[in-house]
Amino acid sequence: MGRTFCICSVALILLGGCASGLPGLSEADGGSQNPNKDWSDTDRTIRGGDGYHAVWVIKYGPKDNSLWSRRMLATVNWYNEPSATRVERYRTLLPQLELRDGDSVRHLAVAVDMRYFDQLRFSPDGRQFVFPAADGICVFDVGDGTLQKILRSNEKTGYAISESSSSAAMLVKEDVDSEIDIFDIQSGQRLKQLTLKSERVSRMMFVAGDRQLAIVTSGRGSKKELLKLWNLESDSLSPSVEVPAWYWSSEISYDGTLYTAANDDNSMWLWSTKDGNVVATTSSHSGTVRCTAFSPDGQLLASGAEGEKRDEAVGEIKIWDATTGKEIATIIDDTSWGVTALAFSPDGTELASGNGDGHIRFWKVPDHYVPSVVAK
Repeated sequence: MGRTFCICSVALILLGGCASGLPGLSEADGGSQNPNKDWSDTDRTIRGGDGYHAVWVIKYGPKDNSLWSRRMLATVNWYNEPSATRVERYRTLLPQLELRDGDSVRHLAVAVDMRYFDQLRFSPDGRQFVFPAADGICVFDVGDGTLQKILRSNEKTGYAISESSSSAAMLVKEDVDSEIDIFDIQSGQRLKQLTLKSERVSRMMFVAGDRQLAIVTSGRGSKKELLKLWNLESDSLSPSVEVPAWYWSSEISYDGTLYTAANDDNSMWLWSTKDGNVVATTSSHSGTVRCTAFSPDGQLLASGAEGEKRDEAVGEIKIWDATTGKEIATIIDDTSWGVTALAFSPDGTELASGNGDGHIRFWKVPDHYVPSVVAK
């Protein structure tokens, strides 16, 4: 999904209502009259089975037709007990990981750490996948689904896993100060360490080809959060950028230069991490923005929400020029009551959208938006 930068089980606050003196994300001409424009449906849909609920994360693998999806799944007991009340049914919801390769589907009964479910990674050769579980970082074999290794941690640990799946950042101390260690996943060896004085770490994400670690922190008792970049090559920290402490969804671009957040009042913001300036704001979505994704080259930003059509809830996706804030297109998905997950394919040719009913649909990115060279 680009890279979804969320720790909680909900999405983010993106580009908020246009504040005085701030540029607004502009709507494309005729966007509401011609919603899909040239972003066509590929007619390829993964349909959620009985009991499926919102797709929370979509993660493409290194192969063209491979992707990760993490869904909320109702247990079989829900359907075997018709007399169960609505409340009892929702209490049976369990997380489920699915590994898809073309038409092949594998369901993995694993205990994913609910706070870091977006940290799913394939190895570059596609033979392994890595994700944070309840008791540590797990490495599984893609071929047979066997557990190969686990890098154990305590239950309070915060995680970030590199895109190459070779290293991980762990929040190993959170008292008066916060301490972050970088580990080699295969050997368990500690590679680097960073101590942040009087700051609480809330989120971490590898960016810029795993050369930097984006860190969001809050001061003790502060209502604001600070975003900073730890350069792992020079071992230096960038100046901090102030961002909201409360949001529904957030994300950082692959190169670490743009950060976006969205609120439940339909508002979205886009910041430059270089100077902290607000690039754009908007409130043009019809409902709560639940997910966002940057394209691999960082030129496009997709946002997903619950829209409305003829008084019926539908899925609504908006595409933005991430460098100017201009709205490029609006995609209406009539088959869904809301978009809950987004991801661009690694080559930038396709956008996958996960829906509140457990479906995943695929949209063709117009050729003139496909990057000739994808940023590494």
